[in-house]
Amino acid sequence: MRSIFIFILLFIPFLLQSQTRFLDSLFSVEIQSDILYGNNTNYDGTSQDLFLDVYFPSGDTMEQRPLIVFAHGGSFLAGSKDNPSMVALCTRFAQMGYVTASINYRLGVDYFEVLGGNGEEEFTYATLRGTHDLRAAIRFFRKDASTENLYGIDTSLIMAGGSSAGAFMGLHAAYLDRLEEVPEEIADIEELGGIEGNSGNEGYSSEINAAINLCGAIGDTAWIESGDTALVSVHGSEDQTVPFGTGNVELFGIPVAEVHGSSVIEQKTTQTFTTHQFMPFWGADHVPYDPLAGASEHEAYMDSTVYFLKTSLYEYFLGTVTSSDAVPTVERDFVVYPNPSRQGFVFAALYADDAEAVRVYDLYGKLIKKLSPEKEKVKIALKRGVYFIEVQWKNHTRTVKKVMIR
Repeated sequence: MRSIFIFILLFIPFLLQSQTRFLDSLFSVEIQSDILYGNNTNYDGTSQDLFLDVYFPSGDTMEQRPLIVFAHGGSFLAGSKDNPSMVALCTRFAQMGYVTASINYRLGVDYFEVLGGNGEEEFTYATLRGTHDLRAAIRFFRKDASTENLYGIDTSLIMAGGSSAGAFMGLHAAYLDRLEEVPEEIADIEELGGIEGNSGNEGYSSEINAAINLCGAIGDTAWIESGDTALVSVHGSEDQTVPFGTGNVELFGIPVAEVHGSSVIEQKTTQTFTTHQFMPFWGADHVPYDPLAGASEHEAYMDSTVYFLKTSLYEYFLGTVTSSDAVPTVERDFVVYPNPSRQGFVFAALYADDAEAVRVYDLYGKLIKKLSPEKEKVKIALKRGVYFIEVQWKNHTRTVKKVMIR
């Protein structure tokens, strides 16, 4: 018995070393709710206080932690910071050592204006209000870091975005960064506080290091310029709410604005050499990870979303994911090489026995090839372009990687 006890004591340090901050769940989570971060005027002229919830890694002694600010979806008409997807994302990233926040922001449009044919203007203003509020939340944390420092934020590592409407806000906060880019529907941008807005915490930067786009879209891809803000995206290829490509969004069932979804954003980021990791959910509808959307496999989609986000952000800013990190027991992995390539590539599935299906899609979601999951290595020749390889695993998760043929 004594020898077993000594063995356990000796083995504990190796167990601790195998856990990696920002990749593994290391902490319990402490939540501070309903923190006032700003105030601004609603579409109907009323005043609204703006609140957020902060999620901390409890007991963490690190003095400066990366921050992720999440915003919920709801077509700019509904929703709150208590959305189950936002709570799940905030909790899981706080467990890894991030500080996270879920925000409320101004909602609503003039219904009669939409019915009267001014839906595009109403949607554009709603997007701008949300983006102004998100910027104010980012400034709130920078203000705290330079004053009371209650939250222990590393102001050089701030990410922001969210789900659906919240993803619109993250994309616009990242790329709508000059007055001349503001859509012509916004005639009073100066009165509204310009790009930054009047939602609070004036004088602090709202710059972010990466935008998080979960099933969102952007008003104009021309805003994405060479070497612009880094981006991480997921999107269902059969999204009927926010287009995967270019299409219309609706308010109250009325088409109101043409926007550009994640597959088109992927094209533009490739052209401008903007850092972008994109995972399509082939065959999935809108926000399949959100239990409120009703997808039966929402937990598996959330697991895949979290895994993709955490590894992408880690590789961007925090380190390199080693092969042992990248092949967790519940979410298998595969490799493709060389990538990018001038002719073709080799696909190799790790834990091939766990693969249920392997598919190759083009940038627009067209199925190009089906590969045999039983084969450990397959050589593939493709024409010039951007492709995605998806492996669907037997545990109902999926892994997607981008391949470029030059």
